[in-house]
Amino acid sequence: MELFRTPYVSTKKHSVKFKLSCQEKITGDTPSTESWLTISKLLAYTDGNVGVLQGTLEHTKAVVVKFGDIAEISSEYNVALKLAGLIGFIKFICFFRCNDDFRDVLSRNYTARPHICNRVGDEIGCIVMPHYAMGSLANYPWKRHQLLGFKIILKQICFALCVAFDTIGFVHMDLHAGNVIIRATKKRELRYGTTTLPLLGHYAMIMDLQKYCLQDPLRFVESLERVVYTACVSEDSDLVLDFVPLALRPWHTKHMSQFSSEEALTDLSEIIDRIPVRYVKSERPVMKW
Repeated sequence: MELFRTPYVSTKKHSVKFKLSCQEKITGDTPSTESWLTISKLLAYTDGNVGVLQGTLEHTKAVVVKFGDIAEISSEYNVALKLAGLIGFIKFICFFRCNDDFRDVLSRNYTARPHICNRVGDEIGCIVMPHYAMGSLANYPWKRHQLLGFKIILKQICFALCVAFDTIGFVHMDLHAGNVIIRATKKRELRYGTTTLPLLGHYAMIMDLQKYCLQDPLRFVESLERVVYTACVSEDSDLVLDFVPLALRPWHTKHMSQFSSEEALTDLSEIIDRIPVRYVKSERPVMKW
């Protein structure tokens, strides 16, 4: 197994030792980088050979491990390194690789003693990231009194994408509410260049960076529209916004030269502020037949 820890990338070979069948010792370049990774359960997987596990690092830090095709997982990790200095994107703890079979990993992680590496099979890549208990934007139950905070979350996501596009040309190709993690924060504001955005207790992080492209302005604005359109889809959410697809096209045309300029972000903020509430579920009258 090879371990890669931000901010540097190591190319040295590392060993894997097992203390228990459900634990894996990731050994780095120095004793200070040795970590016990404990897998507790399988969270999800796709037919495209991408799986998600839950566990702990050093028995205390709750983490999520995403594993799959090594070329795709390492590509996701590398683009995350390029985005590491920008606000609003998930920060990975480390990347490692091991020899194993994807289906065998799924089978073992349905049992009481799950783990990843079996030292046989194909080489798979694994990314370790923090676990956030609040979950994704798609699962958050927004209520009527949280409308302002919800729109600030939308601004955080869109502003982060604007800065990422202008900085490295990054375009998220699979952006929806399920690929945005939210967590509590005590920060009062975020700064995107010269633009300041106030916060109301929540911080948004864009994740699942596996599908992306570079320098495609049309797909960029499509990703913004898609995440705003799908941002309030939880069955437990009280809000339904009346956001019209293609609503950002005039803004996109006006600010093609720089999407993250102060003027562009101000205009984008005003567009989000003006999105009306189509209805509030709890305020709809009960139909009597």
